[in-house]
Amino acid sequence: MRGKKTRILLSENEKQHLLKLSNKLNTSYKLVMRAKLILLAASGKANNEIAEKLDIQPRVVTKWVQRWNETADCEQTDIELRLADLDRPGA
Repeated sequence: MRGKKTRILLSENEKQHLLKLSNKLNTSYKLVMRAKLILLAASGKANNEIAEKLDIQPRVVTKWVQRWNETADCEQTDIELRLADLDRPGA
């Protein structure tokens, strides 16, 4: 399947942490799916392919790949925080 690919580079530590998150039984569904999404993107899969594999919308893939890349320079930020929902205004 063809589609847009957004490059993600993971350190070995990030990759191992994301793998652990994606296999934890007591982790929230959203966090597991986001970890899997980032791992698939880092392996070179196209956004449409990731969306199909995870049964989510391609725009969701694009959103989380962009957010991951935007927080890439914040190495001290915990991976779970990078995958967490942002606070909503007025909430």
